[in-house]
Amino acid sequence: MTDPSQPAYSNITWAPDLLYVNGRFERNMALACNYAGRIIAVIPLSDGAATEGESVEMALPREGLVFRTRIVRLRGRALLPGMVNAHSHAFQRVIRGRTECRSTDAAGDSFWTWREMMYRAAERLSPEDVYDAARMAFLEMAAGGITSVGEFHYLQRTPDGTAYDDPNLLARQVVAAACDVGLRIALLRVAYARSGYGVAPNARQRRFIEPDAGVYLRHVADLSDALAAE
Repeated sequence: MTDPSQPAYSNITWAPDLLYVNGRFERNMALACNYAGRIIAVIPLSDGAATEGESVEMALPREGLVFRTRIVRLRGRALLPGMVNAHSHAFQRVIRGRTECRSTDAAGDSFWTWREMMYRAAERLSPEDVYDAARMAFLEMAAGGITSVGEFHYLQRTPDGTAYDDPNLLARQVVAAACDVGLRIALLRVAYARSGYGVAPNARQRRFIEPDAGVYLRHVADLSDALAAE
């Protein structure tokens, strides 16, 4: 059904040669988007239904939709849903290609050498660096067809391990980067307490650690409220 508080029209209807619906690619189908760019309907659209750029009125009685829309033909194109990257650590974009090396030395590269490189990078990143790294990672995701990301975010504190005046500063940098790229983001603010069960906190993880569960939950609630208000 239409939202009575909003205009009953769509800005644009995309008409590719092939549209992925019902688990397969189909011809003569189009994707109608509303005033906010959200998908409102998948509609049948024959080749002669409208010309490029023409504004037409669509009526879908079963869905309760009546709207005026501009048709955009995507000839020679197939349109399918965007992919989801369900597990990302965007700041690690800065070490891509720097840790994955082949070595004949059995004691050479391993997870542990990778982790040391990751720690060195994490210790140096400013809030601006975090934004830049995340934006580059998200741009590359978008270019590869990813439209939504689950960002496991655990870089929370200053390089010396103290809290920022805004304890969610780095989380907000990552969210801003996703929004600027146009990627939908589920920011998963990680509660990082120590480096392993029964193990003392690792000094290299001082930017990750939030040992007090109550403080962590308050920070999550504050971040949620702040983003909802924007």
